[in-house]
Amino acid sequence: MKKLGLILLVLLLSGCGPFMAGTWEDDPKNWKRAFGEAPPADLIVHHSYYCRSPQPILLEFTYFFEVEDSKPAREYLGFHSVLKPTSRKIAEVDFISLPDDRAPWFPAGASGDYEVWLPGDKSYYVVIVDRKRGRLFLTDRM
Repeated sequence: MKKLGLILLVLLLSGCGPFMAGTWEDDPKNWKRAFGEAPPADLIVHHSYYCRSPQPILLEFTYFFEVEDSKPAREYLGFHSVLKPTSRKIAEVDFISLPDDRAPWFPAGASGDYEVWLPGDKSYYVVIVDRKRGRLFLTDRM
């Protein structure tokens, strides 16, 4: 019985616990960590930040990406299907403001020529369009 308990504990911890936790900045594997698949070949990722906590039961994560604004990127991210434009300003989307400098390139709280796109559900997924620089900024957390 002890052996079975030990095996179950090891399996539980190796699934999404301490062995899978970490923080990665500008790592090419961040897209796969966030979306479960490699990025499309024509998607250009400029910056990324991914953090996964060592929770043994519930996967907790935060990610931020800066990608080139392009038709393939917009199609992949679900513009006009999953994501809808809003009249919100970045400062009005409180959960994207960062408490520290984890992703200083991310326009949290910025003002300027930005669009905020949100899905119709209650998730924390947000895409910010920087029309001036031609960049898309994505963030989500659980």
